[in-house]
Amino acid sequence: MGQIEIQKNHLILILNLGLTEEEESAAYHEEYRPPINFNQPTPEGVVAEMTSEIGTIEYHLIPTRSYWLRMVRHDWGTTDEEIKACIVAHPQQMLEIEVCGCYKGYGVIVRDIMRHPIIAISRALDDYVSPFYHELEAVSLGLKLALKYNILKFNFTCVSEKVAAYVMWSWNSKLKCGCPPRDNLQNPGEKKYYCVECSKSELDDYGEGKDADKILPLVDEIFYNGLKLESEGYRFYLFPAKLSRAKGVLHLANSGMDQELRLDEIEEDEKFAEILYKEVYNHGTEQELLLEQDIIY
Repeated sequence: MGQIEIQKNHLILILNLGLTEEEESAAYHEEYRPPINFNQPTPEGVVAEMTSEIGTIEYHLIPTRSYWLRMVRHDWGTTDEEIKACIVAHPQQMLEIEVCGCYKGYGVIVRDIMRHPIIAISRALDDYVSPFYHELEAVSLGLKLALKYNILKFNFTCVSEKVAAYVMWSWNSKLKCGCPPRDNLQNPGEKKYYCVECSKSELDDYGEGKDADKILPLVDEIFYNGLKLESEGYRFYLFPAKLSRAKGVLHLANSGMDQELRLDEIEEDEKFAEILYKEVYNHGTEQELLLEQDIIY
């Protein structure tokens, strides 16, 4: 059944046609979309527009979740080797790395620019410190994944505005003060400049000074890996994420599990797959749309 979303003079009918996967696959390829081209990003769907007395009407064709995941698997692969090969083959393609830390653990999702998931990793906590600290653990893990997969073009976001502000304040301060530099292990004659003393002084303002002995080594690790990425061409910047775009990574962090999910494993986790599916296509049940959009018929 279709779902309805009303935005002022813009009416969007989101259609799920109730076809079998085979019927949908045939229709999607023959009528709406050419066969998947591995060299092109996967479109989120096809939009047709028409105007009426009430404004613009858009019809969005949404594939079933299983067919959507099959398309993404085709584009990005399901193993580390396939994922790395895709990234190397398309170095100019912008990706997204989303991170979140909480009371139960922390998580990272790597997505393409269409927000299709590629990799999702979460870690359970050995010892709870604070949400601030575990968000920093997620930031550090996100940079490690960027290095592992040679991702040099990506939007980097975390759920905590406080952590994003602290990391960027520290990052921008590291070149302005006289804190001692650390040696570049690959080239001892070259110095990599960083500043954890300034980062320490700022922690009190964020109410996190009591955990400085745990936080500062993480900040050092974030700086070191960030500088490695910058040496390859990435410009470091950590943005705060909109909560409306962070449901998937919040769910992942709150799982409290050690797991590494590629697309096959994501599909097996039906609840997580459904969250990601709805994030991509921005749809849900009519009741969910009413609650989120506050629509009054």
